[in-house]
Amino acid sequence: MGSGPQILFATRCWLIVLEPCVACASVGDNLATMARRYSVDPVAVASIFFSARANTFASETNNIETDVPFGAPVRMGLVYEGSAGESLKDFQRLSLSNSAALSTLNPNLDANSSIEGKLVCLPVDVQSL
Repeated sequence: MGSGPQILFATRCWLIVLEPCVACASVGDNLATMARRYSVDPVAVASIFFSARANTFASETNNIETDVPFGAPVRMGLVYEGSAGESLKDFQRLSLSNSAALSTLNPNLDANSSIEGKLVCLPVDVQSL
């Protein structure tokens, strides 16, 4: 067998579970470019981003930057767990968001199928409030 440790497997496996409503920043991204990419309201994205980091910006000496470091997670909306009889079409009818944003943020969900027990990303449209 020889001496020393033996490498049995040269490949590692990773399980990646994407959290709903979270996008990772690309190089050169800022909050406005990310909001545009996902068809969501940039004001809503900024308000969610800054409220999640409120303790960071508590001091007036800190400059508030809208640039986002590469790989940083940014929440694009609110996570909702579907109830019985609901579909994405229900949210389109209620005008809580537009269909482009819903389909972009929920690529694995069909607009007509049930969302019961599924986590759905609902974009917030500040300008329509």
